[in-house]
Parts: sequence; structure tokens; C-alpha cells
Amino acid sequence: MPVIQDRAGSAWSVPGTVNVSAYPFPFLISLPAFIIFNFLFLTVLFITGCSPGTEVTGGAAGSVLYVRSDASGTGDGSSWEQALAHPQEALDRAGSGDQIWVAGGSYGPRTPLDEMVISLKEGVRILGGFRGLETAVDQRDPYGAETILDGGSQVYHVVVGAKGAVIDGFTITGGHAHGTGTDAAGGGMINIAVSPTVRRCLFRNNSAAYLGGAVYNEGGSPVFEDCVFEDNEATYGGAMDNYHSSAYVINGRFRGNVSLQNGGGVSDYFSSTRFINCVFSGNRTTFSGGAMFSYSSSPFLSNCSLTGNRSEQNGGALGSLNSAPTLVNSILWNNDATNDTELFSTGSEVKITYSIIRGGHPGDANLDLDPRFVQEGRWESGEWIEGDYRLTAGSPGIDSGVEGYSANFDIEDNPRPQLLSYDRGAYEYVPIE
Repeated sequence: MPVIQDRAGSAWSVPGTVNVSAYPFPFLISLPAFIIFNFLFLTVLFITGCSPGTEVTGGAAGSVLYVRSDASGTGDGSSWEQALAHPQEALDRAGSGDQIWVAGGSYGPRTPLDEMVISLKEGVRILGGFRGLETAVDQRDPYGAETILDGGSQVYHVVVGAKGAVIDGFTITGGHAHGTGTDAAGGGMINIAVSPTVRRCLFRNNSAAYLGGAVYNEGGSPVFEDCVFEDNEATYGGAMDNYHSSAYVINGRFRGNVSLQNGGGVSDYFSSTRFINCVFSGNRTTFSGGAMFSYSSSPFLSNCSLTGNRSEQNGGALGSLNSAPTLVNSILWNNDATNDTELFSTGSEVKITYSIIRGGHPGDANLDLDPRFVQEGRWESGEWIEGDYRLTAGSPGIDSGVEGYSANFDIEDNPRPQLLSYDRGAYEYVPIE
């Protein structure tokens, strides 16, 4: 079975998807069919050479529009000197194939009546992390020149998604989806029947009254790559809620998110989400699934590390109801709940293989052994203290994974495998030379 291509190829594109909503009872989709779908998913990536992490460039006919927070407001966006003052102004002017370069700074709603900060546009790529002098995309620094989209707890959604749009290099914060209907979902970003690509974005301190404190996906196959979801809150899915969606999350970090019902990090309903090289740590929920909850869904997790998540009732790491979750090359360790500390399942067909799970679990090559992280995270006075989930020498997770389900890179873009075989968990052990 082929593996996902490394990061030397072309820009990431969204593979084909399963139309989950076409099935009246999605949980009846057989596990073999689900595995076949994932085989096809990986094959597409292998054949096409698609890979995440590549800098994006505009189409042949595309142009660049420039945005600076200190712009005078009189420019036409044609250069840094003539920059527009708000990214939505550039989006309003842009056409498919265009890029928008946004300089570091903070951008909020333009008026007190705005219900979002920006609404993406089909085929347009909006990039943050510029200092305002660059002449090429690869000169920017998404992590150094922080570019903030701040809802100020005023807007329902900081970002509204669009078909084929790309947003890359932003901090998305202050979304407050406490309205009704879809305005009670997706405080940081909402995607309704669209499949944007989201890269290198930090979703922090967003909330929703109902679904997905940071992100709500309904339909579509949005891609989230190298994103962090931190300190978001909702009733279902503290960071992300997926409904009839087949979202992809690559190199994701979910930490310190809270749900009042199910899915401290993520909740899935009638969905087939995929998580590759992801860490879930310090998320918590009241009822089920400190890290993730699934209802009538088929989530797939490869090389994920789930640790320190909490549920006040069932499933410190995972809660599964009428679902078919699949985990491979993953680690579930030191999660906590009143019942079923690592995994709670009812009416579900759970397949876990080549993984480390505290307390053990039926399945090929599963281990009940301390993964030996560099530093375990911990709870102190109700606050989560983040750890370091790289593997140390002698970890049972080293060289004990199975080929065919892993990417050719880990969460820090280190090549996989490093030694004899693929490791378990989000981090590949890198020997010290």
C-alpha cells in the first residue's frame, strides 16, 4: 500500500470524498469499505504527488493585492505603498486565481454591525505573515510576523469559508458564535458545503453556543494543515465539529479545548474525518470523548498522540456511539475519565492496530506499555500544563508501526521512517548523531 507523499511535491489539493450524506444510516457503511476508501485516498496522493506544506503561488493570470493595518485607506492595493487597510477590501476586489498578501498586525470587524471579519472568495488565496516589504511569497514569516483576525467577541464567525479558497498564516481569535442556527456554530471559522484549505493558522479563544468553538464544517472536505486549535469552547466539539463532512487534518494540534457535552477537541456526526500526525492533549468534556467524540461516523486516525484528555463521565480520549473509528500507529496514554479512561464505545466497531493504548485493546500488535514521552503533560489546579510528546530512546513506539498508513513526514516535518520502520504517534524519533 502506498504512503502519503513527502513535502517536496506540488501544493496540496483536496482528494475525492465520500458523500456521507447520501447514506441514510452512515454507521452501516462497512469497515472494509472504509479501509478501501482510505487506500484510494492515499493512492491519489501517491500518484499525483500532492503534498502539504508547499508555498502557494497564483495562477498565470492571477495578480497580488496588498494589505497593511497601517495603510491610509486611499490605496488601490496594487503595492505595499498603495496597500488596502483591511483584508476584506482586498477580497471584495479579488478574482479567482488572485493572491492577497496581508502584513502582520490585527484586523477586526469593519463596523459594529459586521457578523464576520472576512468572508473568503472562491479560488482566492489570502496569505498572512508579511512584514510589508516582501517581493516574493517565500520571503514571508507566518510565525514571526503575526497576522491576527480578531472578532473581538463581537462577530459570529471570524472567517467564512469558500469553495477552493486558501487561507494561510493567520491567528484567528475572538469569534463568538452565540446566535441561533448556523450563527451558533463555528466561532473561528464556518464552512457550509465548501472545501477551503487552511494552512498554518492558530485558532485560539473562539467559542460557540452549540457546535465547533473554533471551526464548524457541514458538508465538503476542507483541509487543515499545520494548524493549532487552542483554548476554544463549545457545547459540542470544543475546537471542531463536523457534520456530514469528510474533513482532513494534517499535523494538527488540539490542546486545552473544552466542550460542555461531547468531544472536548472534536465531535463528528455522520462524518468521515481523517487525522494524520495530530496531537490531542489537555482537552476536556463533560460527558463523552475528552479528545474526540463520534456519532454514526467513521473517523480515521494515523500516527496520532492522544494524552492528558479528560471526560467527567466516559472516554477520556475517545467516545464512540454507533460509529466505526479506525486508529493505526497511534498512542492513547494517560487520558482520564470516570468510566473507560481511554476509550468508551457503544454500538460501535472500533479497530485499533499497531498502537499503544493504556490498558490494552484487541487488535494486531497493540501494546500496553509506557510510550516514554520526553515530558508528559499534566493537570495542575485545573489548568493543563503542556508536555513534549516526542519519543525518547528505548520507547516501544520506535520502529514498531506498520507501513502503508503513515505519511512520509511527521508533525515537525521530519522524514518518516528514520530508522528501520515507522514509529507510533505524531513524532518520529530522530536519533542524535
